[in-house]
Amino acid sequence: QYQVAVARLSCRSVKSNRGSRPIAPDKEQAGGAEHSLGKYLIFSTVFGGSMYSTTDFRKGLKIEIDGTPFEIIEFQHFKPGKGGAMVRTKLRNILNGRVLDNTFRSGEKVDRPNLESRDMQFLYHEGDQLVFMDMTTYDQMHMDAEATDGKANYLKDGQECRVLLYNEKPLDIEIPASLVLEVTETEPGAKGDTVSNVTKPAKLETGIVVQVPIFVNEGDRIKVDTRTKEYLGRE
Repeated sequence: QYQVAVARLSCRSVKSNRGSRPIAPDKEQAGGAEHSLGKYLIFSTVFGGSMYSTTDFRKGLKIEIDGTPFEIIEFQHFKPGKGGAMVRTKLRNILNGRVLDNTFRSGEKVDRPNLESRDMQFLYHEGDQLVFMDMTTYDQMHMDAEATDGKANYLKDGQECRVLLYNEKPLDIEIPASLVLEVTETEPGAKGDTVSNVTKPAKLETGIVVQVPIFVNEGDRIKVDTRTKEYLGRE
């Protein structure tokens, strides 16, 4: 028997931590089921039981097997020479990032992880750790910066966030596809130079270094693609 609690966080900048509102949880549910990998029972104390069928499978769908949450990254329906239809999948373990292959019988049911949202505020970096504060209880939580796959490089002190939690442990954060940040260090650009295909390194206010056109100067606010670190323009 397993206890399930999962929450997805997304970050946005705020001027202060006053006036924050709790964000209502998504009403995803979890329940017990028997799977070809073995018998397991998942029980959520929050919302009760509900399951997915293989007909619900889609890329990005989160399911749970043997008490572990997975994300479907590939799936394919097929029918072998003998027997009934099957679904071949490639799953990413949300806890450790490992990818595995698994095959389900068509119509087989699997558990869904219990999803909820929780307000948090990013406080500061502490070595390789990120420190967050729960906006409701004011409890502090630590998580490894490496777990964010580089997204921690865009966090500013005081940002209000939603965080991905599993069994009360933060696993990941979500940030917008692009952010506007201030350039704090870079070589000065030549006056009147507007060439955009020649670049130079620039350090932004969060500490991350990106490539920018040579006409960008310290103090400029620029938009950056957080997925690719690509310069998108000045604000």
